[in-house]
Amino acid sequence: MKKKLFSLLVLTSIIMYASLSIALAVTKRNDDYVYEIKGAGIRIVQYIGSEKETLAVPGTIDNKPVTIIGENAFKEVSVDVISLPDSLLTIEENAFYKTGCKKIIQTFAES
Repeated sequence: MKKKLFSLLVLTSIIMYASLSIALAVTKRNDDYVYEIKGAGIRIVQYIGSEKETLAVPGTIDNKPVTIIGENAFKEVSVDVISLPDSLLTIEENAFYKTGCKKIIQTFAES
């Protein structure tokens, strides 16, 4: 009986956690990115565009600032230069893994 109760509690916890995760991050896509709305900002999950020379990551998507580049978001993207916005707060692990990128620059908003 205790094992069944424990299993039921574990299963309930997993379902609640999954529901909470879904509620906290809404995944969307446009022509260039798969992204999540995370609170007041945007987390880029994957680049799906076709730029080969200079890729300018936008400062905003859906009128929200791009604040996070997600893990493996630009994995194996073949581009020469990546320009990052000043709204960026976090670059997750392996975000640019095997890009072959020669240069990453950060752009700053004009004041």
